[in-house]
Amino acid sequence: MDQDLYAKLYDAEWARTDQLQNAVGTPLGILVLLGGALLVLVQQFKSDQLVLEYTFWPLYALACGAFSVAAYMAVRSYYGYRYSHIPFPSTLVRYYQGLREHHARAGTPGLAETEFAVYLTERYVVAADANSVHNANRSEYLHRANRALIVALIATAACAIPHTIALRTAPSEAQRIEIVNR
Repeated sequence: MDQDLYAKLYDAEWARTDQLQNAVGTPLGILVLLGGALLVLVQQFKSDQLVLEYTFWPLYALACGAFSVAAYMAVRSYYGYRYSHIPFPSTLVRYYQGLREHHARAGTPGLAETEFAVYLTERYVVAADANSVHNANRSEYLHRANRALIVALIATAACAIPHTIALRTAPSEAQRIEIVNR
């Protein structure tokens, strides 16, 4: 077993963890902006034309659905993972000293180093495997969040078309000007 290889794999998975943690920031920022846009669209939409109503509301529902999916997937990508670590150095030292004492009593002092190397390599392998699985899951959720975010952005942009037409074709509100002499 090549302990250096497994140590590098373990370190690579930790680096990937940080990358995935930082990568979810962009979709979350876009979700905040998109949520604001969806609120503005729904608050300002008023139309008497059925064509605009039948166009706006399904697109708005699609945008809200995709927004919800994107938010859920982004949260799943960010939260809920417990990563595996190799034991603390003090624990490793105690284990190694225990092995040396055991093998000294057994009359095989040279086996302590070999057995410790195997133990440490196994710890690297177990931790790297667990972290690889978490990173693969996080990456998949982040990919799904980005896909849903793209659908939400397209649906919101399409939703803005009937919204803009409704604003432009709406009759202007009657204004009342009152002049008061004092």
